[in-house]
Amino acid sequence: MSTLTGTDSSPEAALKSGRDYAGRQWQGRRDYQEDSYAVAPPEELREGERDLLIVLADGMGGHAAGDVASRLAVEHFIYAFYENGGLPDDARMAAALEAANREVGAEARRRGADAMGTTLLGIIVRGRLVEWISVGDSPLFLVRGADVGRLNQDHSMGPVIDRMMEGKTLSPAEIADLPSRNELRSAIIGEEIELIDAPSEPFPLEPGDILIAASDGVLTAPPREIAKAVRRCAHLDASRIASSLIEAVVNHRKEKQDNLTVVVFKFDPRAHL
Repeated sequence: MSTLTGTDSSPEAALKSGRDYAGRQWQGRRDYQEDSYAVAPPEELREGERDLLIVLADGMGGHAAGDVASRLAVEHFIYAFYENGGLPDDARMAAALEAANREVGAEARRRGADAMGTTLLGIIVRGRLVEWISVGDSPLFLVRGADVGRLNQDHSMGPVIDRMMEGKTLSPAEIADLPSRNELRSAIIGEEIELIDAPSEPFPLEPGDILIAASDGVLTAPPREIAKAVRRCAHLDASRIASSLIEAVVNHRKEKQDNLTVVVFKFDPRAHL
């Protein structure tokens, strides 16, 4: 198994502010890591001690392209979010997304890398509310009690294929002609972004809610196993939950397991009274 990497809130900070978060990465069975992520705590955001910004990107284009695209997208998203501090959060995230898209496109042109691109998922948690903006197929899950559900849209071909197959029985030849479920319908590549998921209203959190931002490598484990992995450690800190999620995917021993990144945030309502 590849070495895990990650970052956590300190136990002291989590206890003081209720900001219990953790990120973990696993290279999977790939030769390189194309995922990037960052968690910007309130002291860096310079706004309200209980706010948190999470940004995750899953690059594409191979070594020295996908990893660069995801890193640049995360860095420039955060930088632009800071620079647009006078705007409402939805406008700030839209401006940050555009800045990330511009920079990835500029780097692709410098490198002559036509296939360079990345997904991007940006999340801001303020008190009891969460907002996000996303492009691509990197999921944002909400675990509430025994249920796990996806909050953001999936911009891969998977949902399209599922709709095409409703009520139909396809022959093997027809199935073979279908596009890959993992093919992206929208991505950060420096051109006009085809699909953007940005809800018009913040999503309210409830006591005990757990947010999970991830790259699509997590989907090796089905939703029921994701929920089981979280429930097993729900009473523990975010770092244990993140490690449990990685373990759930590792246990499948998929031959060509994709890179995997998970960022877990536990909502503690006592910190927001």
